[in-house]
Amino acid sequence: MLAQGLAAAQAIGDERSRAEALTGLASQLSGEAQATVLAQGLEAVQAIGDEWYRAKALSRLAPQLSGELLAQGLEAAQAIGDEWSRAKALSGLAPHLSSMTQVKVVMSELEQRRHANRRDLLHLIGQDKLFNREKLGLSEETMVAISRSIVAICTEWRWL
Repeated sequence: MLAQGLAAAQAIGDERSRAEALTGLASQLSGEAQATVLAQGLEAVQAIGDEWYRAKALSRLAPQLSGELLAQGLEAAQAIGDEWSRAKALSGLAPHLSSMTQVKVVMSELEQRRHANRRDLLHLIGQDKLFNREKLGLSEETMVAISRSIVAICTEWRWL
């Protein structure tokens, strides 16, 4: 029955629908079969043309990703050009990343937005999945590093 479900999911022409079907199917599998279906699901997600829908699909897939597939998911999220969509994808992935990777992602996003408009930076800062120390298990040192970057940007903009 799972083989039929997999064949049906793989035959779906629309990338969004195929990604959704593969994501749902993967949660019913384990081991190598699950890894294969997750890889196919990630491939379908990356083929979604609309960046907002790609970000939403990546966020839904994120809890099932680990190891190399999680790294590929992070690369896919970072490749999203639209800042709002990229923030959506990254906030879906953030809880599943190591603390060090979370810091690198946040610092990279802050640096990219250093010259962006204030509203976009504040939106990123407001993403509780990216900055909630308790949820993410970030150390105090990590939060201090993030805070220093925020202060540096605010100082550059003469907000402080």
